[in-house]
Amino acid sequence: MTGSRRARLLMRLGADGTFAIDAYGSLDLSSATRGTFVIDGSDVDFEVEPSARCPTGETFTFQIGVSKGGRLETVMTEPGCDVAEGTRWAWTHVSPASEAGVEIRAAAPSGDAAPPEDVLSLQGIWLLEGTGQLLRVSFSGSYAIDDRGTLGADPSDEGLLEVQGRKIVLVSGSGSRTCAPNARWVWSEVELEPFGTRMTAVSRRDGCGRGITADLSWIRISAT
Repeated sequence: MTGSRRARLLMRLGADGTFAIDAYGSLDLSSATRGTFVIDGSDVDFEVEPSARCPTGETFTFQIGVSKGGRLETVMTEPGCDVAEGTRWAWTHVSPASEAGVEIRAAAPSGDAAPPEDVLSLQGIWLLEGTGQLLRVSFSGSYAIDDRGTLGADPSDEGLLEVQGRKIVLVSGSGSRTCAPNARWVWSEVELEPFGTRMTAVSRRDGCGRGITADLSWIRISAT
């Protein structure tokens, strides 16, 4: 889930009772806060495990509102992790795809888009517009892709990403769950908006057979 546009928080709630919260584009690698959660009626109780943002053992509670079409309202009723009591967030379910999530749209093109300079300029987590597909790019050049809400636990594909001017190549690694090792996904005509908020490309060849449409529009939803 992604929080309000201003906060740019991402939260993963796992079926196994684990959670992760992050605003720095590394939800699946080194999330700022992680741990376990328990649902108790309209309350969700969280307990922090070793992570960068909060002390181990810290607890906090969200009171949750009615989720409609993939939207969730929360209010901090028992504060923790230096977040004040009464703090409110509006969350949108982005992966798997929800009615609200697929309505998220990138800002209009500025006319000043340019090819990405390097992998570092793409660091963060991206949402493929109109879908539930998430892409994480790390500063080291690794990537992970998933559309089932398990980017931080069991992504469908992971490997290394290469930036070659206006071309990007994603090469699946040996640990990829759905793609053969060294399967290549080639993008051309890659353009990055100023401040890196949006990236467009054309999918020319996908050795993994994802079946994603030719014209790609990625929205950066979390980054440093």
